[in-house]
Amino acid sequence: AMYSRSNHIAFRCIAILPRQYAPSCRPELFLSTSDGSVVVSELHPSTSPNGGLTDIDCRSKIGDTGGIGPIAPIVSMSFAPNGRFLACFTSNSILTVVSTTFESKVLEFNTSSGSSSPPRSMGWCGEDSVVLHW
Repeated sequence: AMYSRSNHIAFRCIAILPRQYAPSCRPELFLSTSDGSVVVSELHPSTSPNGGLTDIDCRSKIGDTGGIGPIAPIVSMSFAPNGRFLACFTSNSILTVVSTTFESKVLEFNTSSGSSSPPRSMGWCGEDSVVLHW
């Protein structure tokens, strides 16, 4: 709460990376922010710099509108069962799949022709398919 107040942002959704896939070997919370970024929180902040919070600043990979309008915040996130990928659904109806480290974008798909509202649920079917349910 202190981080969001001091940076004038709100958290939109949360996804948890299990410890067996996290570089720290501890569970990590991924929090999407109202300004279109993702903040990662380690569960043992006393051993981490910045109180355990790291702003990934993934705006260029997720939610970028190509300079037309504001960046769309992520409204839903889900990790692949193997922990290698993160599916992100933005408020402008774009599904983006990135590596857990945010170094590479695997997929970007515009769902606005089918629905302009966010899906009721989003999950993985195996390790290579994302299922959206409206």
